Amino acid sequence: MHIPRPEDLSPWRRIIVTIVIVLSVVLILFIISMFSVEGRQPEGQSIIECADPSVRDALKLTIHKSLDRSFEERTIKLFAVWLSDEQDQPRRFLNGMRLSVRGYINARNFVETWNPPPCSEGLK
Repeated sequence: MHIPRPEDLSPWRRIIVTIVIVLSVVLILFIISMFSVEGRQPEGQSIIECADPSVRDALKLTIHKSLDRSFEERTIKLFAVWLSDEQDQPRRFLNGMRLSVRGYINARNFVETWNPPPCSEGLK
């Protein structure tokens, strides 16, 4: 198999070869980044390092109230969009609600399982 020298290629073929090489490099870098990020867990999956039980419970209560309020505001916004723009409704509304409910449930589950260790005297 004979590979022509770059000087022997027409200008259009040089451009095509360059584009193919650049896209190949970008694709390879993208694949490498996906594998390197996927295996890593972000450090500090907790909101804070430690909290005494009374502080933790107060924080959870505030977070739950904020989450409920955010979900209510999002639901109101979705209905407002439906009332003002009937295009492709109710599909858009249902898609938005599906995402909102999924996010709400995931956030509530995270808060419920969030249990930072009590602070020792040195960390307070």
